Amino acid sequence: LPSNMVESMSLLSSRWTGYTHQWQKPFAKEYGKYFMASTHNEDEENQATEVGYRSFIATENHVYSFLSAKDAVGCPASKEMGYKSSCDKCGLCSGTQGKGKKNIKILIH
Repeated sequence: LPSNMVESMSLLSSRWTGYTHQWQKPFAKEYGKYFMASTHNEDEENQATEVGYRSFIATENHVYSFLSAKDAVGCPASKEMGYKSSCDKCGLCSGTQGKGKKNIKILIH
């Protein structure tokens, strides 16, 4: 999607969620405002932060997910967080200009 279309949709929405595995590509830099970087470890999380993204950290490593990720919160829509919310109600995974301010962590499911 062109970035101006993504911007227009976000301006018309009270909340949104978005993710990309392409956050490392040069064309994707401007999408960090709206999308989360899909990451799987601390190195990727740090790289995503350097290029202007917040991370959605999906990992098999329970210790990393819940003890090491200092600037991350558990996904409220996840099993491990007790399904306290749903993605459509939550909106935390909305890039740097959306509702959330911290990285989000979740166990791979």
